[in-house]
Parts: sequence; C-alpha cells; structure tokens
Amino acid sequence: IDTATTPFSVEMILSIERTARQFGWSSFVVNLTEQEGYDQAIWQLLAQRPDGIIYTTMGLREITVHEKLRDKNVVLANCLAKDQAFPSYVPDDYHGQYFAIKHVIEKGYRHPLCFYLPEDTVAGPIRRKAVEDAWQDAGLPLSSLRQYTMLFGDEHYRDVIGLLQQHCRQQKADFDILICGNDRIAFLAYQVLLSMGLRIPEQVAVLGYDNMIGTGELFYPPLTTVQLPHYDLGKEATLHIIQERNHNKTVQVPCQLIERESL
Repeated sequence: IDTATTPFSVEMILSIERTARQFGWSSFVVNLTEQEGYDQAIWQLLAQRPDGIIYTTMGLREITVHEKLRDKNVVLANCLAKDQAFPSYVPDDYHGQYFAIKHVIEKGYRHPLCFYLPEDTVAGPIRRKAVEDAWQDAGLPLSSLRQYTMLFGDEHYRDVIGLLQQHCRQQKADFDILICGNDRIAFLAYQVLLSMGLRIPEQVAVLGYDNMIGTGELFYPPLTTVQLPHYDLGKEATLHIIQERNHNKTVQVPCQLIERESL
C-alpha cells in the first residue's frame, strides 16, 4: 500500500526488483491505495498470473489481506496480517531501539526527553517499551525519562514545537538528549532547537529512527539514527518466494544504528 508513491520505503521496491532479476525472475508493481481503485488493482495483479505476491506497506502496520489473495502465494513485507495467516518480514524495532538506547547510556546521557510515535501505530508501543527496558536494565530509574506520546496524524508533528519550548529557556534545555520516534520528528526538532540558540550536540544530543532515504545525511550536524531495513525486507520477501520457504512465521529483520555527529 502506497510503497511506490512515498519516499519512506521505496528501497523495498528496488530490492525486490534487483533480487528477482538476480535469480532470473521478473517482477512488476501494482500500487494499491486505501482511497480508491483497490478492487481494480487486485484484479490487475491477478490477471498477470504471478508465481508469488509480495504485499508491502510504506509504514509498518496491520493489514487485512484481500479475500481474492487469500489462497495465493502471498508474503508480507513491512506489514502484519491481523489473523497471522501469512509469512511476514518486519523490522526488529524492539532491538533496534533497545541497542540505540544502550549506546546513548554508554555515551553518558542521563536526562532524556522522549517523543514517541502514536500509540495506535504498530511501532510506537514497541519502541517505547524498548527505551524503558534498556533504561531499567542499566539500573536507571524510569522517573528520569520524560516521555511524550505523539497524537496520530501529520498535523500533530507541529506539537513538537510547543513541547520543546516548555523544556527550553534562555538558550538552555532541561534535557541532555532528545529521543525521537522517527526522523521526521527529529527534523522539526532540529529547527526548533537551533532557532532557540541551542547547539547540537554540545548542549543537546538528538537520536532519530528510520534513517529516511536521502535525508539523514542532510541534517546539520548529521543525525544519528536507526536504519529501518527496507532493502533487506524486500530481499528476504523475494527470496521467500524464489526459495519456496515453507513457513507462516513473522521474521524480525535487524535494524542497525547509524552513528553520526548528533550524539
């Protein structure tokens, strides 16, 4: 759903195409939208008589597989079936976030401010639990974590502005690191912090998540973040079909910490 028309996860499409070609297979893309033309797109897909179908979404989410696809050779990438009836390849968000926070602790940060993804996203509660678990496993009190959960919807990204203003006074912040639920939050936070005269990372460090393609290196200073494994998700889903893997498990694909200058 929307994978081919958004900038967030296009590497999955590239990976599927490259992996299929490497093994002498052909691939084609049918872009589904949640607004219109869904049934027509399914018929267009099935008219090609595919040997396998990789169902992807541009962000990790739970889906209901269309009834016309339920008896087909379907594998999910970056999404989960609500009835768990299909093999799925998804990011290991828990360990990606856990080891990023462990690294933050090793670097000496003790006063984090956390902006989490909304509770009604799949990744949001997982990443929050990973932060809390890593913090407690290091013997640090949960009370020292100041945590906000963002509301759902792009319009609520701007809530970050007011929240940061509450924690910053006279070019000083009452936190030493900002832990962002994704790089889009970090992008807005950078603008707010820098506009208030705060220096990154000298006064405030910033940790993102996702490593948005073509964006992480453009932060100034460059953003430390966790890589969503979109390329590997596409590759593993394609190999699942080519190698005729026989399971309906959910496979967690590792997320790597990308350390840059914001820490």
